[in-house]
Amino acid sequence: MQEQTYAGTRRKYELGTSTIIDLLTTQRDNTTRELNEASALNQYIHAKVNLENVLGEVLSDYDVSIDEAMKGTVSRQPDPIPAVIRP
Repeated sequence: MQEQTYAGTRRKYELGTSTIIDLLTTQRDNTTRELNEASALNQYIHAKVNLENVLGEVLSDYDVSIDEAMKGTVSRQPDPIPAVIRP
């Protein structure tokens, strides 16, 4: 919604019905929202990793076998690299 507001304000500025201050304020608000979203996602990922550590589920979640690690061989095929998807 913030992006739509910014686009609308930019269009109004191009048409001469909005001031540069309105445009800059809307742009600042949009940038702040994007930064807050990235920060929230970062905090979520850190919290998830910390939970896995506390529960001791890191090895099982990633299918790591201690026996295979000690031998230095892996019996399964590697997982494909996951695509980065922005929520």
